[in-house]
Amino acid sequence: AFPAGATRPDSSNANINTWPQTVANHAIVRVSTRGVAMYTKAGAHMLADVAGWYTGTPTTPVTPVPANPTYNPNRATAVYSAKIGLYVGILTGNNLNAIADAGYAGTWSDLSNVASPGNVMLFAHRTTGNAPFRYINSLHPGDTFSLIGSDGHWYNYRVTNTSVTAPYYTSINSIASQYAPVTAQLVACSRADGSPTSTLYRITVTGRLVSIT
Repeated sequence: AFPAGATRPDSSNANINTWPQTVANHAIVRVSTRGVAMYTKAGAHMLADVAGWYTGTPTTPVTPVPANPTYNPNRATAVYSAKIGLYVGILTGNNLNAIADAGYAGTWSDLSNVASPGNVMLFAHRTTGNAPFRYINSLHPGDTFSLIGSDGHWYNYRVTNTSVTAPYYTSINSIASQYAPVTAQLVACSRADGSPTSTLYRITVTGRLVSIT
């Protein structure tokens, strides 16, 4: 934390070395005429409360107010994960089995938007149809995957949950609701232990949007 518009200092107020952690901290920070800025190098959710203040002359800002980026809702066209060697196109439609059989990841047309609140739920095969989701059981909390939007941006999600659940939409979506508002899920048939494959269960990898590149 540092005076808004001032040069960012080299030292930090709080350090986090593993994911996920909840870290509390108390700091005395100078302010500028624009207030206080908060910066995180690798991404974090930050909450700040003002407990009190000293009187004095605020620092004068030397940098302009940064502009917030704007991204319009658009369709996800592919999903990527370096860890498991995943790169597969996404198609939308009412027959997800036909889409998966053709070797794609499939979702319903109304659940394919990125850059907007909601959950993108993707289904693909693990042993047939080119088996694009064969190794999604190797994605664990802290890992990442990306959805590539039709606008050319990469929407990057950090895995928050990997679960084996009942093969119902409500069971799968209830996991995503814990990490709202912007989430994506990779879903495939699974045995109870998460390995391929049985139609009795679904392995669900849930990620929360953390960055756009």
